[in-house]
Amino acid sequence: MKNIFKNAFNILYLILIILICFTYITIDYKTRYDSSAVKLSLVILVAIYVFIHALKYITKKKDMKINVFYILAISFTLTSDVFLLIIDDYYHIALTTFIIAHLSYSFAIYYLDDKRSQKRLIIEKSLILVIGIITFIITKESLAFLASIYACLLVMNFINSLILFIKTKTYYALLLTIGFILFIGCDICVLLSNLYQFVDETNEIIKIENKAECIIWIFYGPSQYFLGLSINRGDNNEE
Repeated sequence: MKNIFKNAFNILYLILIILICFTYITIDYKTRYDSSAVKLSLVILVAIYVFIHALKYITKKKDMKINVFYILAISFTLTSDVFLLIIDDYYHIALTTFIIAHLSYSFAIYYLDDKRSQKRLIIEKSLILVIGIITFIITKESLAFLASIYACLLVMNFINSLILFIKTKTYYALLLTIGFILFIGCDICVLLSNLYQFVDETNEIIKIENKAECIIWIFYGPSQYFLGLSINRGDNNEE
């Protein structure tokens, strides 16, 4: 009965987030009404789920670090969305908080892996920092520096979550992997919606930008759902 209730609750959350995504499409695509509140409410719902679940088991020694990193990840994700959706135009701050969010996810994945390697963790983070520095030297742009670190962290989190799934064959590792795949899809759409910064605008480019902009949250919304849901590790939390 307990498992049935949990599954029903998870399904209800998924339905709710899907409804919010389609509400966004209806409002934003057809009427161009500012749908920031609708978008933000989606992330808030995921945050509530993570907070409730993490706080429920935060005193459990085995998973305390993992749950704390989940709380940090969703908190800084929510902060990023506030700066992007509500306050607007604070891209440096939003990228910085997104970087902290993905760093938190990376440490959560690290502690989820029983065969974790501290040496590998240090190498990964050092490599990402080097890529960021090289990007800054080439572009002389602080935003490019932050964007390169953010992108590397996102891709690295996807790779590590996939490795974790291959190792453990657990559903929470699968949810993490799906979440990061969707997150990458979201950022590809963000890139496509800003093609004008890289190439001359034509009618075809404008069409691509408009279509990409309209489906960003089709990827981003569910990505947050799957990442948030992955905190539920079933019996692992009870130990």
